[in-house]
Amino acid sequence: NLLKNNISIPEILLYNYKSLKMNEKDLIVLIYLINQKDNKFDPTIISKDLHIELPEVLEIIERLNSNDLLSIVTNKNNGVIEEIIELDNLYKKLGYLVVNEDDKEIKSNIYDLIEKEFGRTLSPIEYDIISGWIDEKYSDEIIECALKEAVFNGANNLKYMDSILYSWQKKGIKTKDDVLKDKQNFKKKKETKKIEWVDYDYLNEDDN
Repeated sequence: NLLKNNISIPEILLYNYKSLKMNEKDLIVLIYLINQKDNKFDPTIISKDLHIELPEVLEIIERLNSNDLLSIVTNKNNGVIEEIIELDNLYKKLGYLVVNEDDKEIKSNIYDLIEKEFGRTLSPIEYDIISGWIDEKYSDEIIECALKEAVFNGANNLKYMDSILYSWQKKGIKTKDDVLKDKQNFKKKKETKKIEWVDYDYLNEDDN
């Protein structure tokens, strides 16, 4: 039985599974598949070994397949057709991560930070949105600033953060210091408008 043996977990996978659009159960199933002695696909055995309901196992496998982390192919062995799990695509992606392991964007912990601040697990769609931000070269620093703005305003959703990031991008805001300067400028403009309004109101009152 696989579970009675030592389990091998690629370190690069453990630290980067969220950037590969996986949740914790996806990771568990994938680690299980990596450590199989043969590549035969039997969801019933996976369900039994990992104590995960069969429908959920099938859902996880489908998600991993959709994310191009594994594929299921048919193989004829002694006249018997069997399904085989192939992990070539996963190993290619892990190889890419190893080559780029010093890249802060790939090793980003922003997913964990957003989940912590929102107090919930992110959905696959939300992972896609965040991955899109990273692909667009938004730094962790600026995403974190947008996160703080969203939480401060009670808007715990990525749509609000996305609008902030888009607004900052148009203004050329790329760092935390840029955000602080923009806030200071906004505050000065607001105070200036307030002074102008007071002066104008005073003059009107004087004319009367």
